[in-house]
Parts: sequence; C-alpha cells; structure tokens
Amino acid sequence: MHRRRRPGRMGQRVIRHRLTGRVDRNMDASDLGMLTYLLESGSDRIETGQSLSPEMDIALMHGTSIGGARPKVLLSDGGRQLIAKLSSRTDPYPVVKAEAAAMALAARVGLDVAKTQVTRALGHDVLLVERCDRTGVIGQRRMMVSALTMLGLDSMQFRYAAYHDLADVIRARFTDPDATLRELFARIVCNICVRNTDHHARNHAAFWNGEHLSLTPAYDLCPQVRSGGTANQGMAISPDGFRRSQLAGTVRA
Repeated sequence: MHRRRRPGRMGQRVIRHRLTGRVDRNMDASDLGMLTYLLESGSDRIETGQSLSPEMDIALMHGTSIGGARPKVLLSDGGRQLIAKLSSRTDPYPVVKAEAAAMALAARVGLDVAKTQVTRALGHDVLLVERCDRTGVIGQRRMMVSALTMLGLDSMQFRYAAYHDLADVIRARFTDPDATLRELFARIVCNICVRNTDHHARNHAAFWNGEHLSLTPAYDLCPQVRSGGTANQGMAISPDGFRRSQLAGTVRA
C-alpha cells in the first residue's frame, strides 16, 4: 500500500539537502516571496545543490512526498487538487509539453486519462495534473494501490512485473474485468505509439474501495528519447518475456 512513498530521484536530493546541508557552491539565497519563484527557482536550487531561503524551505520541504524522477509540488486551485510537474534545467527536450501532448492524444482516442493543463511560470513550462486520488472540495483521499503492490512485488523487483500477471489480477479482483482489460491493452498500444518506454508497474494503479479494485485514469504518459531502432516497454507483455515496443508483436502476445 505504501511503496509509492519511497522518494524518487528528486525526493532523494531534497532529503540529502535537508539532512546534510551540503551545497555545491557557497551562494546566498535570495529572499523573494513569489509563488512562481518558489516553484521554479526552488526546484532549480535543489537540482544544483544550492541552499534554500526560509520561504523555499517551507514551500518545498514540508508535506507528503509524491515521488517520481521529476521535481513536483502539490497545489490547490479552488476545488481542484493538482500536481505541478516542473521543467528541469537538465531536460534534453521539452519534457513537460511532450507529456501534455501524449496525455491529450490518449484522451482524444478514448482512453481514460488524468486531466492536464500546461501553464508558464517565470518563462518555464509547468504541467498541471489533476489528482484522481482526491475527491470533493476538501480533497478527501481515495485509496489507491500500484500494480507493483497488486503483483506482490517490492521496489527491487519491479523488472519482474508483467502485463499478463496483471491481467490475472484484473480478472480476479476488478469490478469490470472485460472493460478493464480492453482499457489496459489500449494503454499498452498508446505507450508504444507515443514512445513511452517508462510505464513500469508503479505507473499503473487502481482504486480500492475495501472490496474491489478499479483502474485509475492513466498518468505519466511521457515520450522518451531513444537511440537505435528498437525499444522495450517497462513491463513484459507476454508470458515468454516479450516487451518490445512493437505493435505487431503486442497484438500476437
């Protein structure tokens, strides 16, 4: 239930900075109170190992970590609970816009995906993702489990996760197995089409109502840069270990 709480690369940098106080450069932090500065410059400072001002420390260090490889912050906009995924100075291409385009394409072809919006802050792109694990104005939590948990794997075993095993769980535990399997297959095809090779077992999840499971909207559909003529999906597609990013092979599997 709690394996998603393990911090990603960005979270690990935040924790190291908070515990050790070590910095790469001996620079004074500016004392600006702008929200956009806290969102953008705060994440940039952590990425480069610079010290944080008190305002940044409060805004970025407190609260529940949402994990992942990219810098993120939690926002509330009226009745909406959002995840703001920030641009990074190390991005090799417009990652935020690429993810937004992939999510929009998935929605356009009929997949159930999280609602997204691209905005700008201090000249940088920010992807706002509406949280599907919160409901109502007060943001009441919905219980969720990742595919990693559903498959009984720990964080060191994610490479052994496979779609055919997840399909067995869906048949046994989900409220509408047939519709869920069709949706899952469509997501695999979409990932191949948009070159998202990082859709591992932590990037699939289900709501849990205490009795049954139901698939959450798709999230983290982010195209990946690749070199060479072949690529693999984040999870094996068939029992024989096939995971190539190939539509023909996926249909046969």
